[in-house]
Amino acid sequence: RICFVYANDVWVAPKAGGMATPLASPPGQEAFPRFSPDGKSVLTVINLSRRPELWRIPRGRPWPEQLTFAEQRIEQVRWATDGRSFAFTSDQNGDEQWRLFLLPAAGGEPRPLTPKGPGQHFIVDFSRDGRTLYFSSNARDLRFFDLLSVDVTTGATRTVHTGKGLILGE
Repeated sequence: RICFVYANDVWVAPKAGGMATPLASPPGQEAFPRFSPDGKSVLTVINLSRRPELWRIPRGRPWPEQLTFAEQRIEQVRWATDGRSFAFTSDQNGDEQWRLFLLPAAGGEPRPLTPKGPGQHFIVDFSRDGRTLYFSSNARDLRFFDLLSVDVTTGATRTVHTGKGLILGE
């Protein structure tokens, strides 16, 4: 199955084609839906108030569960391949200095994976074992994006590729 946004709602359709059905229709604008690795829920960004927040829509439930309450804009979301956590990007007060955060799937406080400061960070993907998150960043030089990785347990970051081009995850 695949999930996508149409008319501000999250829809689900078979990969091989066929009838699409709405998964949930809460008020507000929805974006960036992602199936959990086990396929039992969808992680999505929903703007029900002033700022987009992160929500989970469990299969079979008509109303999503709110996961973040930061009152800051959230953009990209990505499940870890092991399904135990997910990463998302957020800026502070609309400054567009996107930082990476990690949140346990069971809930809790988001943990920053990248520091505050100039530069933008965008999710590329998790490693197959879910221990490493790859991301692009222009923190080294605001003109160019580099490819980096962060160990989601230790927070250790390393540069994979120094670029003079753009590497984005979406």
